Order: sequence, then structure tokens, then C-alpha cells
Amino acid sequence: MDLVVGATGILGLQIVSRLAGAGRPVRALVRESSDPAKVAMLREAGAEIVVADLKQPESLARACAGVDNVILTASSTLSRAEGDSIETVDRRGNIALIDAAKAAGVKHVVFVSFPRHEIAFPLQDAKVAVETALIESGIDYTILQPPHFWEIWCSPALGFDVAGGKAEAFRLMNGLRIVRISNNLGDSKSLITHPATSTHQRLTDAERAAVGISPGSVRLSVGLEDAADLIEDLEQALAGV
Repeated sequence: MDLVVGATGILGLQIVSRLAGAGRPVRALVRESSDPAKVAMLREAGAEIVVADLKQPESLARACAGVDNVILTASSTLSRAEGDSIETVDRRGNIALIDAAKAAGVKHVVFVSFPRHEIAFPLQDAKVAVETALIESGIDYTILQPPHFWEIWCSPALGFDVAGGKAEAFRLMNGLRIVRISNNLGDSKSLITHPATSTHQRLTDAERAAVGISPGSVRLSVGLEDAADLIEDLEQALAGV
């Protein structure tokens, strides 16, 4: 049995779908507050649902019972749930999960992290603490450090839906003079992308809707340019939509 922690996230949903599609028994950890549409998608994919919370260590023993492998993708960075923070989820919550996995006899833990940067910051500190706890746990482990996750976790990104759908979203993007169009976010330069035709193009319409992406959705990663210049650029592009 594989347990996916962070199963309602963008990455977690894909992992559950692919594991179940490969015929592996998979359990998805969700919270009481999880989006019902996403939980329904996990069930439809064939996952067993277990309700637990990284902030509630006593709930994690049930989640780990009978599990061979844990895939740990959870992060608070894109969460708006009450009480979620880098300290409560990314550090203490993930370490609590490792403790529960060890107590349950889990054989292998896969932890999704990212490459270290020379400048210390809270999210990186939390990731390092969890990596250390995992290494010292005695459980067989794999630590993934894909640079891609800088785009999600380490960039001040925001998104919004453009009225009028895909056509108007592209009109906005093409009208920008400073912000550059890109398929990926995360840079010293400000970038904008249309996720439905780039980062999330392989998802179905229903899957995109479940993670809040519509045909008019755009995502903006704010770089180091002057804030007033960026505001002016966005205002003049929006005026043309």
C-alpha cells in the first residue's frame, strides 16, 4: 500500500492517479476541510481515502497503518487553511508523519524537497529539518530535489481569471510590455503564463477546474523590476481586454 500525503495538491492528485492507474493500491490522506471535489476525484481514481492532518500527530497512526511506502508532497505554501504555516506543516507536520511512519513499520519514504540555496529562508530551513529527520529515522528513503519546485514554493506568484476566457487571457498576456510570457514561473524577471495551455495542459477540463484553473486563468510570478513599472504594465494591458 502506498500512502500519498498532500494528495489533494496539484502534484499529489497526479501521483495518486498514476499509481492507481498502474494497479498499485494507494491511500490518499485528506483533511476534514479538503475540497469535496478533489476528494471525489481521488475516489474516482481508485484511492482509499483516510482523513488525517499533519498538524494533528495523533491522527497519523491510522493513516500509516498497513502502509509500505509513503510519498510526502505536502506543503503549506499554497494553502489558505487556518493554522497552516511553514512551521506547523512543512516542518513539524512532516516530521510527525515520519515519526508515525517509523512506528507503523513503513518501509520507504519519498520526500519532495528542492535544491538548497546559499541564502537561508524559512521554507528551506523546514525542508532541511525534514530531510535530516528522515535520514536519521532509519527508514529507507528517497529525497527528491527537482528545481521545478522553486517555481511553486519559492516565488511570489499570484493568479487571477480574465473575464472572457482563453482569448482575452491571451490578449492580456500579449499586451504586456515588461512582464514576459513563459511556460514556467520563477525567475528574477516577472513572468506570466496561461496554465491551461502550459503547466496543466495534460489535465482534463474537470481536473483543471478542481485545482481552480479556468480557460481564462493566468499566473504571474513577480520579479525584481520596479513595482510601479509592473503595476503600470498590468494596468495598460488590462485596459486592452
